[in-house]
Amino acid sequence: MSRLEIKPVEIRSAIAALQTAHSAVGVSERGVEQATENLRVERERHAAGRITTNDLLIAEAELREQPTLYQVAQVEIVRSWIDLCLAMGESDVGVLFG
Repeated sequence: MSRLEIKPVEIRSAIAALQTAHSAVGVSERGVEQATENLRVERERHAAGRITTNDLLIAEAELREQPTLYQVAQVEIVRSWIDLCLAMGESDVGVLFG
């Protein structure tokens, strides 16, 4: 385990990025929930003849996109932890994983 130079500005930046990444995960979770509910409603509307098949497909595409955005947000948390570790002078980021 070797130490690199500690960089206070980079530490603050990494902490801010980590906080943003955590917030993005919460937003993404709500996005999945909202897209799921939206698709349910759109299926009912389609069955009643109130929307087109294209509208239904748009809702299905949105539901498929949201889990990907959630996973990207989770990856950003890992990346932010690595950036923080490096900014704190830790060259062995493996310490994050056990």
